[in-house]
Amino acid sequence: MEGAGWVDSMSGMITRTQASRLADRNIGTVPAKTLNAKDLIAMSAAELGQIYGVSAEDKIYRVFNQTVSIGAKRLQKHRVIVIGEEGDTVKLNLNGRASEQADTLPLVVGDRIRIDDLIFDSSHQTLYSTVASNMQLIELNADSTSGPSRFNGVVDSVEPSSISPKEELVIRAHDDSGSVIVAVSDHQAVSDMKKGDAILIEFCSIREKGGWREIFANRDSRILNLASCTSSRIRHTP
Repeated sequence: MEGAGWVDSMSGMITRTQASRLADRNIGTVPAKTLNAKDLIAMSAAELGQIYGVSAEDKIYRVFNQTVSIGAKRLQKHRVIVIGEEGDTVKLNLNGRASEQADTLPLVVGDRIRIDDLIFDSSHQTLYSTVASNMQLIELNADSTSGPSRFNGVVDSVEPSSISPKEELVIRAHDDSGSVIVAVSDHQAVSDMKKGDAILIEFCSIREKGGWREIFANRDSRILNLASCTSSRIRHTP
């Protein structure tokens, strides 16, 4: 699910309006239990092409940055989360308040979540939030700030890249291990970031070069400004 192939698979995402149209269709019902990614995949194999109203609970495999677009009447906020485990994952499309919750809680890879009042499209093995969807954080990832593709630190500056200023921004930051340079491809993800903000980056590439650590955060990485969070569960270096 990594790389360009995963990006291509996201091209079939539906909008909030399209999701509401799905809700107007004849939605099937499932037994009164909460389904995980494996259950949903099995349902897809048995009932291809059906639409169901479901609740889902599983671990977070991946969180993508929120996107914001201009709709007919207001800004539309959208995000993709992937739940399940390697080899058995399902996409979850979140809109509006449900999308914002991923950052305000905040959710990170390895957390276990439950969401009620979802729509499941078995044709695409994809879940969609509705206006009634309710998200609960069931179990925290005990190691939420460390890992080979995760950085947790503090922003020193945000500036255009001298190499490709139209395509990338450069964040200079630090953590307990010293200074880093972060090349960011998603301008929207860091639009409100400033000096002193705590930052968490997931699914990034980290390497050592000339005494510096370099981090590459492309559009498949998740960048979280901890200033927007309502919880202090993620600690950072002052």
